[in-house]
Amino acid sequence: MSAYDDLIENNLKRIKLLEEMAQITYEEWFVRLRFPGHESTPINPETNLPEGWRVGTMQDLFDFKNGYAFKSSTYIQNGQHKIVTIKNVQDGSFVPETSDTIAELPSNIKPHHNLSTSDIIMSLTGNVGRVCLVYGENYLLNQRVAKVVPNNPADRLYVYTLLRSRGTLTQLENISNGAAQQNLSPVNASKMPALVPARNVLDDFNKNIGSIIDLICLKNIENTRLREARDILLPRLMTGMIDVEKYDPAQLLQEAA
Repeated sequence: MSAYDDLIENNLKRIKLLEEMAQITYEEWFVRLRFPGHESTPINPETNLPEGWRVGTMQDLFDFKNGYAFKSSTYIQNGQHKIVTIKNVQDGSFVPETSDTIAELPSNIKPHHNLSTSDIIMSLTGNVGRVCLVYGENYLLNQRVAKVVPNNPADRLYVYTLLRSRGTLTQLENISNGAAQQNLSPVNASKMPALVPARNVLDDFNKNIGSIIDLICLKNIENTRLREARDILLPRLMTGMIDVEKYDPAQLLQEAA
């Protein structure tokens, strides 16, 4: 099983590096304002920003969609639909495993409650402001987790890196309230100031880091499959159903499929 653990660990290291690359690119372009062509871009004397840029609000870029209030009494084991709670939302990392599942969709569920790979979600309770990308299918959005829906789908990567930035997280924490645990209001978060760059710069940025984000999702999906294969094979190895010495890791992975 060490072969699986090694592959998973290597993927985790790559994911961490890729996340850092995306964040460094964001900071270089939109914090230090050293985007490609910045040398020849005039600065607006009134805003002190490059021409075509402005300071707007978060709602100029995206909308928060609240989760559904699922009833725990409807949960079953190994249901088809998996419910995403704040436990599944780590800082930059989606936790695909959950024991909260249901067999059938509620009749009044809305389209945005269905989650797909590359959707952006944020925690609204506890460690507020944690943001990650979903990977996998048949996931449903629970209350106290918000889905972040860009106004322009082309801006998804800018929105993701903006929300993942240290500065944004600090702002989100500052506007949260609650004595026992922090709670973040999507309404208040939508009113936070946000930098809205020029359209051509946004397009260039999204193209620039698109392959990085795609690879992050791919490596996360690989890790999910590796964990599933490992968990299936481990009991077989322990009971002697499989002789590990007769198989290489690739054959073992095929055996688990």
